[in-house]
Amino acid sequence: MKKFSVLAVATAVMLTLNACSGGGGVNTSDLSENLKAEYEFYEDSIGTIKSTMGLSQEEADSVFTILVTECGVDEKTQYVFKGNGDNAYTVWAGLLQLEVTLKDNAVDTVMQGTEQIYPAVHKNPLTQAKVKTAEVMNGSGTEEIGERAYIEISKEDLQNVTQEDFKEFADTVVKDSGYNWFTIVCNDGTGICFVGSMENVAEYGKIDNEGRTEEVIGDITPDNSGVYTYEERK
Repeated sequence: MKKFSVLAVATAVMLTLNACSGGGGVNTSDLSENLKAEYEFYEDSIGTIKSTMGLSQEEADSVFTILVTECGVDEKTQYVFKGNGDNAYTVWAGLLQLEVTLKDNAVDTVMQGTEQIYPAVHKNPLTQAKVKTAEVMNGSGTEEIGERAYIEISKEDLQNVTQEDFKEFADTVVKDSGYNWFTIVCNDGTGICFVGSMENVAEYGKIDNEGRTEEVIGDITPDNSGVYTYEERK
């Protein structure tokens, strides 16, 4: 069981600084003692990692730190087996099975099944979201006159969207989709509406129940090179 949460971050920072400074400044014994104090299962795990992977104490501590802070290991590492490839190892910790590949005696990649979990692979939250559709009715609500589309994501996810993410979504999902409008709906009542499902006409603001911007706060438009910029409406 993990005893503290802050120490792991400090440990990872120390390892990074050590790598950048050519090996000076980190006392290996202090690092081991810090990990021992934070993780009850450290002593039962580190020996197996060190011996099977053929690592120094500092290198084994670095591997251990990545496994517990980035890969979900929260109990004793019972087994480490040499894998099929060069510098590839299978690590068992409880019911968790990981495939660890080393490069220069440091963790290069960690796979869980077919998914790479370290380094984390960036995923576009916009293209990952499920596209939903709804009818567009006439003013009296008696006749269907079209169809709109929308996705639902958290505001945090929208704030983390990169320029590349937004362009990919606009170009591959919104463009030529044929909907009356296409909306990114956030969980705080705001969102982005692509008017007419045109990838170059997007409004940010408060979204109504029909997925339209009832109060426009700003506009998002691409320049000639396809780079999107946001401009607040005055």
